[in-house]
Amino acid sequence: AVARAIFDRMAAEKRARTMREVRTRFGSCDADLVAQAVERFRCVAPFGGPTSSGMLTLHCPPDTLHGLATFLRAEGASMVTVGAMEYVFASDNPLYETLEARLSGR
Repeated sequence: AVARAIFDRMAAEKRARTMREVRTRFGSCDADLVAQAVERFRCVAPFGGPTSSGMLTLHCPPDTLHGLATFLRAEGASMVTVGAMEYVFASDNPLYETLEARLSGR
């Protein structure tokens, strides 16, 4: 359990270092726009598409941030915020899964 917790934190920190959180809100944001952003800018929508009020959160690699912000504003967003993340915990834990496989001889 201790190893799993340590590897979970390590994986979460690693994920956070490779992405930035992008947030925006605008009425014309829809699932098609999110799909375009994901495809063009290698981002993910970790919480799904926009909320009913048009709020959208994306996780985006730093090298495509400016392009994504430009795209979102061209589509109607009046403001796009970008922030660093400390941890990004996910249901999978590739670091621990690799260790577990090696220890079990897989």
